Amino acid sequence: MNAIDVAALRNEVPEIYIVANADAVKIVETDDEELKVQRTRIFEAIKKGVKICFCNKALELRNLTLPDDLRDAGCETVLSSAITMIDLQEKGFAYIKS
Repeated sequence: MNAIDVAALRNEVPEIYIVANADAVKIVETDDEELKVQRTRIFEAIKKGVKICFCNKALELRNLTLPDDLRDAGCETVLSSAITMIDLQEKGFAYIKS
């Protein structure tokens, strides 16, 4: 059971952000079959209201770009994952690394 499931049991709607940085941005690669399977989880999360952003610097360092299908689904890039996480924490979000 994940946070979204627990919130549903409590009749709550959580506001969840995923900020992908470092090697986590590799999930945007579309030529890796294993990552393609994992990417389906991104679309499932978005359908449940999760907001997902990718660190632009991490993408650039790996010569990657955010594919249109992810952008069209609602994913976005941020200039700095660290600053984005600080901004979210200042708004009351908790940082959980997993």
